[in-house]
Amino acid sequence: MSGDNPYSSQNARKRMRMRAEIAHIDRRWHDFGQVLARYKSHGIDTALELKRIEDEETEILEAEIYDLMKRDLPRFDYLWNGSFERHRCSPEDNGAIEVIEQYMRVWMYLELEARSIPGRWYTEKQLTRRLLYMLQDYRHRQIASTTLLYDDLRTVFGGYLQPLNRDVVSWLLTNPASPLTLHRKMRLVSEIERFYERVMTISNDPAVPMEARYRMANFSAFFGVAFILPPEYGFDVVPLVRMWARTVEGMVDAGEMNSMRLSMSATMWLHERRPGSNSKMAGRILPPPEMSY
Repeated sequence: MSGDNPYSSQNARKRMRMRAEIAHIDRRWHDFGQVLARYKSHGIDTALELKRIEDEETEILEAEIYDLMKRDLPRFDYLWNGSFERHRCSPEDNGAIEVIEQYMRVWMYLELEARSIPGRWYTEKQLTRRLLYMLQDYRHRQIASTTLLYDDLRTVFGGYLQPLNRDVVSWLLTNPASPLTLHRKMRLVSEIERFYERVMTISNDPAVPMEARYRMANFSAFFGVAFILPPEYGFDVVPLVRMWARTVEGMVDAGEMNSMRLSMSATMWLHERRPGSNSKMAGRILPPPEMSY
């Protein structure tokens, strides 16, 4: 942490940069997943193509482990020392803190899983190697789930592009005729969350308007399989999915029912409830900013 003041503008900028790094690595995984899905559909023609895909995956895995988890995340340990007061931070800064916290909780979860084999003791190097496998499994499940969601959306809309507006999203999430299962609905929420993070971190210039950010964030790379982006997307779709997600069991801690913020991201919720999982994601490790101090 720079200096002694965690509330300084310099430290707030560092938290925003960390939010951007998390969004960037997530976007790299999203793009890699789309490439992987295409290759699985059409086949990999040469050993050179296969080697290129494997090398790209290794590069992203190692960047997430060594750069984000081991190098960058520990720099924000001061957020969890018990004396940090979130109410002193701006709404934008609190948004970054929320993202860092949720990312920290994912790593706490993966590390717990990596250490959970009974009768085994790991050196730091062995633990890191095992974390690589845990992260790879986590990201591959995310990719597979996203691919299935996109397949479902193609089927629902018969190949015709739809505006991803409040009416369409509300129908997919709440209408009894919606073909999406709860897990598919949560994956849709997750994709909207991921795209929104891309929008919020696409530029460091606070003067860039939201409409420009949405164009820069390349919506079609996320939802081009079934949707077009309506102008009002960020002003009504994002609040809608967040309010709906609050109704899903496990998304809000019991003690936070009066908070407007989610305790858990949809991606974390899905990972916790994957088949064969018997552990729980770490509970909130920071109080929400609305709490009194």
